[in-house]
Amino acid sequence: MMARTPGGSWAGCPSFGVRQFFENMRLRPEGLRQAEKAVNDTLAGLGITHYRLKSIQKEPGPNPDVDVYSVTLVSTEDPSMTWTSRLSD
Repeated sequence: MMARTPGGSWAGCPSFGVRQFFENMRLRPEGLRQAEKAVNDTLAGLGITHYRLKSIQKEPGPNPDVDVYSVTLVSTEDPSMTWTSRLSD
């Protein structure tokens, strides 16, 4: 949800959205690291402490017009527990 939500658009947590980072990735690849930091800062701000974002990795898409990312979460209590999801734009 955070990847599809524009930053500042949710009054309950203005830092929740990171869509702008994903929209600008083609021009600014450093946006991946900025998005990772923003997600982790938001999780902490929401009091979600059992998980953190481990990484966002760009993957080859089915065609040049489609961006695909793997997003991996890790448990802060047991770092061997990870969950990965793929996002496409």
